[in-house]
Amino acid sequence: MFTEDIKFNMNWKHGTGYRNCEELPETPGIYCEVYWPVRGIRVGEAQNIKSNCIKNQKWMQSAAANRLNRQGPLINHLKDWGTGDIEIFVLSDHPSLESQKVRRGFKHALHIWAEEQEDWKNFNAHPRKAANYGQPVCDELQAAQEARVTLTYSLSNS
Repeated sequence: MFTEDIKFNMNWKHGTGYRNCEELPETPGIYCEVYWPVRGIRVGEAQNIKSNCIKNQKWMQSAAANRLNRQGPLINHLKDWGTGDIEIFVLSDHPSLESQKVRRGFKHALHIWAEEQEDWKNFNAHPRKAANYGQPVCDELQAAQEARVTLTYSLSNS
């Protein structure tokens, strides 16, 4: 994906992203969390990609471990699957993304793309829930069986 001379890395391959947030750049940019078992994605923007991802990772681990009372496709996914097979991809840390306005504009455009595409389960819910929010794009029961995961929350009310 190319936009206004900024190249976005949209070629995500399992095993090639960041699993350890400590290794991420401490730069402004746009990133994507990929939830491999269900082909889920969540796009974010940050002034400091590393700091933001560390904060998100702690929240996700808490959600998975504490089985929070909250409901929703992403929370339910974390309750069932945990955080073990999530990778983070830096989509771009182009210098022009120093501007929050520019970052948010691109994040918005990527959320629209995520709503229109059909290859990835869309976990983007801000500023509004997309029409395809949390809709499966693969056989999640089969993926769970292969991973020996019991789906207690993911198949319930999303």
